[in-house]
Amino acid sequence: MLLERIYHDNSDLVVVFLCGDYNVKEWCGLEWRAIRDIVKQRRDATVMLLRLDQADVAGLFSIDGYIDVTAWSPAQTAEAIVKRLRSNDA
Repeated sequence: MLLERIYHDNSDLVVVFLCGDYNVKEWCGLEWRAIRDIVKQRRDATVMLLRLDQADVAGLFSIDGYIDVTAWSPAQTAEAIVKRLRSNDA
């Protein structure tokens, strides 16, 4: 599928916005499948997990690194994403 190839092969950074609705959205399942394979290949620097709430997300474990952005403004979140993307280019 095109979306899976974009996430898996054609992205410098995949930013995942995790929330209570993540489990029920069809496209999130496609995204999650690609992300699991990226992490398995030890390319986890290209994945950035952001928590929008504390809802349970299937497949996310306590050892998975994520940033809790519940109290952040959209500008702060965007700044963190840009910073991470730039650090990957270094």
